Amino acid sequence: MTQMNKIDYAKQVVNTFHSDLDNVYERFKVKYALLAVLKNELTPVDVTVTDHPPTKTILRIIYPSGEINKNYDQMTTECRRIFISDLYSCSASFCIYLDNVLRKKNVNGRHLPAFFDKQYNQPLNILNRFLKSDDKLFLTFLHNVRNSMIHYDGQYNKKNLLDYKILTLEFKTTEHNLGEQIIWGTEEMIEVYKRLKSIFAYDIFINNSLFV
Repeated sequence: MTQMNKIDYAKQVVNTFHSDLDNVYERFKVKYALLAVLKNELTPVDVTVTDHPPTKTILRIIYPSGEINKNYDQMTTECRRIFISDLYSCSASFCIYLDNVLRKKNVNGRHLPAFFDKQYNQPLNILNRFLKSDDKLFLTFLHNVRNSMIHYDGQYNKKNLLDYKILTLEFKTTEHNLGEQIIWGTEEMIEVYKRLKSIFAYDIFINNSLFV
């Protein structure tokens, strides 16, 4: 493979994934900003936000200020839950894509399996040749914390054990915190987005013999 083909191939592999992550992040920022603005509105608000192309409605809120204030924490939690779940879905799809690349399988189109849990762990094991040990631990953490947020109401649980630190915030499952809420900060959630982009960065692929 020539150097130019090598570069083009690496760009092709990375661009779709990064574009998906960026779209998830932009939707999160818009929703979060709107909730902050709406919380301070004194009159009923009617807001419609559309994606590109402008045919898909992302968020529509018609709430008087009192209702926003009453439900603000719940709406913020839901916004964060969707953000982490969407980031996970992007990473799971991309890991399966990379697994197919390494196995020389068909890699045309996107890979969106119906059951990520059944098809996510095996690609992670295959990608062990490619991922650094801490990167693999991070992806396992993302898998488990996403499942906790979606299936266990954001609580620590025995099925999805957590033992990871993002920035200065530690996520660790113990016998004493089972059933307690997993505490997130917005900064830590944005760090998940940044970390995914760094793990699967363009330079990683262009310098890795497994993909060229």
